[in-house]
Amino acid sequence: MTKKIVIFPHTIFKNEEDLRNWLAGSLKLKHEGKYPLTSTKGLGQLEEGSIVFFHINSHIVGMAVVEEGLRPIKKEEIVNYDEFKKIMELSKMEFSNIIKFFPSSIWAFSNEEFIPREEVGKILNKDIHQNYTNIDTLNDLLKILALIKHK
Repeated sequence: MTKKIVIFPHTIFKNEEDLRNWLAGSLKLKHEGKYPLTSTKGLGQLEEGSIVFFHINSHIVGMAVVEEGLRPIKKEEIVNYDEFKKIMELSKMEFSNIIKFFPSSIWAFSNEEFIPREEVGKILNKDIHQNYTNIDTLNDLLKILALIKHK
């Protein structure tokens, strides 16, 4: 299998700060990197070492490295997370799979570090919701982040 670079879109959070705070707090600390998915359509298998960027509205607000690839979620994993139940109710979808990120790799960008959609679009020259395997994509996104950080 090939390691991938993937962008996960989010619609159930209110804004960039909400998603960023969830990444830094709940996903990293409370859930120890365990991330449930309602759909894996078009995702394929994500192997250890794949990189995921988290996108909402018009920005990428964070990233993480996959520790354990996709697997079916166990019912008790949902029961243990009230927060996930709320997300399921809001999205009107059931979680079917789970992925685990290395908690130490979860990087929630500060507001100043959010990567604008236009910049991502220039690099990818594709729909932002597609999967990417090109390592140059990662390098270019990190260059943008470095430039934003040093403004």
